[in-house]
Amino acid sequence: MNWDLANASCSDIEQWLLAQFALISYPHTQANALHDPIWIDARSVRAVRPPTYGRTVIVECLGHLFEIKGVGLRLDAHPTQEPYGSGLLSLPTALGELFTQSLIEGYLRAETSNFDVVECLGVIQCKRLAHSVSGLKFHGMS
Repeated sequence: MNWDLANASCSDIEQWLLAQFALISYPHTQANALHDPIWIDARSVRAVRPPTYGRTVIVECLGHLFEIKGVGLRLDAHPTQEPYGSGLLSLPTALGELFTQSLIEGYLRAETSNFDVVECLGVIQCKRLAHSVSGLKFHGMS
């Protein structure tokens, strides 16, 4: 679908963001010890998960690469209750990371450092709805 974001309504932009970045890995579409199956639609996106990435994948959108955290576990993993064992990113943890990013950015600016941080562009909390996109499965290296 071709999106004209410059002239889009807030609702259109929200749908675009969900279509591009609301992802969930395949293991979470099945019932497991932590949650019921997460409903997804039939679409899938190409994503890459480098070997050292746990719950994060990289996707291309509009000619740029984006890291998406909290999409779930690798195909060969099973969710556990251990810290980070679910592969998902809770809203409190996401907001805590956003706050930490802001603190580090302020420090680096004050120190006139040549370093910067990877900027968080947003936090998407996908709700469980009977008929909407709550996540997209991805394929590719995982």
